[in-house]
Amino acid sequence: MRFFIYMIILVFITSFLYAKKIDKESIKVTELEADEDFFNNLQKIRSQIEEKDQKVERKRAEIEELKKELDKRESNIKKYQVSIDKNIKSFSTEKSKKFKMRVLKLNKVFESMKPKNVAKIIENLPDDLVIAVFLKLKEDHIGKIMKYLDPKKSAALSEKLTEWKNRYKLKDKKKKKVSKGNP
Repeated sequence: MRFFIYMIILVFITSFLYAKKIDKESIKVTELEADEDFFNNLQKIRSQIEEKDQKVERKRAEIEELKKELDKRESNIKKYQVSIDKNIKSFSTEKSKKFKMRVLKLNKVFESMKPKNVAKIIENLPDDLVIAVFLKLKEDHIGKIMKYLDPKKSAALSEKLTEWKNRYKLKDKKKKKVSKGNP
């Protein structure tokens, strides 16, 4: 009986070992297949990543080119802006000089003319020009001219003239005489 038990144990151990060998072999084959699939998948993933990296690099290069172009355009805009500012300043200075000369000429002309005739001319001039001329004229001469103007135009000019004088704290051209005895 002992022999029989030894035989059963031997058969059991042998079958166990044999079964284990088969499992190991099947596992090795499965691992190899799994390794091949895994390797192929890794290769696909790697190639996809490389393609995406190349696309990213191309986009980065495009962005850099666009940045350079943008910087160039900004530089040109700044140059043009400086040029425009100079031209505007020059134009403004030139226009201001011409305006001042025009005001001085009109001032001389208006001082030499009769108020009634000046009023006819003023009806057709822009208010800003009239105010500039009035600021150079004496108050009594302005008053004489205003009485010949259309009441609406006269009121508008009076309001603007007062506003200008208050804004720039200009004094009236009409000087008051102060006697020594009166304060």
